[in-house]
Amino acid sequence: MFRRLPAIAFASFLIAAIPAATAAAGTGVKSSAIRTHFLGKVANKAPLKLTVKVKAGKIVAITSLISSYSAFNQCFSGVGKFDMPSPIKVSGGLFKNTQALGIPGLQVGGTPLGTIQGKFSHNNTRVAGTLKLVDPTGQCASQSLMWSAKASS
Repeated sequence: MFRRLPAIAFASFLIAAIPAATAAAGTGVKSSAIRTHFLGKVANKAPLKLTVKVKAGKIVAITSLISSYSAFNQCFSGVGKFDMPSPIKVSGGLFKNTQALGIPGLQVGGTPLGTIQGKFSHNNTRVAGTLKLVDPTGQCASQSLMWSAKASS
């Protein structure tokens, strides 16, 4: 009986130490939490900020996409920020949407249309696509720009 006591104490020590050691070392598995904010740039280096809605572990909508109109031609410069007015549905990591943009102070006669399309990749840590502005009156040339963003903390 006397000899078993140290063996039992050693076994108890190992049982207590194994979970602590694995927690300290990490499991090597990346977190499955999906980021909701993305930061990036439009092709001409204008900053871009994207916010998404996550439901049941999947990105289901882009709730905000903000950039500067200075990214586009002279017709759209000096207007301020570009922001899609309505959420954009995301399905299978892909999205495409066209919306009328209410832009205060814009020198164009009609309501400009904004089209955004793209794809989430790298386990939803990156997103890239195109952003297109169209003037329905034809006074300003349509312009399409590439953009990309990475998940931010």
